[in-house]
Amino acid sequence: MLRAFRTLLQVPDLDAVVLTRGGGSPTDLGWFNDEHIGRMISQVPWPVISGIGHETDNTLPDFVAHTRAKTPTHAADILVDTTAHFMEDLTGLARLLHRSTSATLHRESTRLAAAGGALRRVSGSIWRSGLRDINATATWLTRCTRARLESAGNRLDRLWMLLTRNGSTDHTTSRRRALAHLQKGLENSINSRLRTSNLLLDSLSAQISGRDPARLYRSGWATLRNDKGKRIRSVSEVGTSEHILVRVADGSIGAVINEIHAAIERDEEVIPEGADNDR
Repeated sequence: MLRAFRTLLQVPDLDAVVLTRGGGSPTDLGWFNDEHIGRMISQVPWPVISGIGHETDNTLPDFVAHTRAKTPTHAADILVDTTAHFMEDLTGLARLLHRSTSATLHRESTRLAAAGGALRRVSGSIWRSGLRDINATATWLTRCTRARLESAGNRLDRLWMLLTRNGSTDHTTSRRRALAHLQKGLENSINSRLRTSNLLLDSLSAQISGRDPARLYRSGWATLRNDKGKRIRSVSEVGTSEHILVRVADGSIGAVINEIHAAIERDEEVIPEGADNDR
């Protein structure tokens, strides 16, 4: 019996061991009342079910074992019932887990959808506000430049009329040519400044339009967040088997990371500042 127990100790992943024998006289069952057998049963790492003799028979293993069975058949019933109850408990826990996680996922999905809508509204509002500021600046610059041009033109007209009344001397003619040259230079300078300002405004408008988050999503860009909602900006911030949420133009995609590849070339594609994360 002791050798059998020592052999079972070498078998991995045992769930339980049944020590059983059919009915017999007290003399036939007496050898079970051995101290060494009792010590062995109390020290093994798995539960022992004792089913020795009939219900009226009592031996030392009955008092040391994890569970006492009335008969060998009762020992088999205990194992079958325990397994059945375990499977029922496992099924119940699985249903409970499914219900609780489904409710949590639905709640978090609703919250994320609301946050995404708010973000789209805020980003659109910021973009429209910036565009209004640019248009207002362009209008102000054009109005101020036109006013300066009109003021300079009126002043030149008054000077021209004054010179015309004073006669056409060589000095006057020379001054007229100088004034005409000055007027032409002023007009050229103002026109150049206007062209430069218009180009700058067009560039700023194009940058704002190009960095519109909604436009970037439609172009195929995506943003990544970990299971805590934090934006992912580098491969060093994630690990394999982690769950991530991929945001695209028309919704979100849950994913699990299988592989991570760090960038090798330094001149790989760079994302505009308006985009949240890598594609």
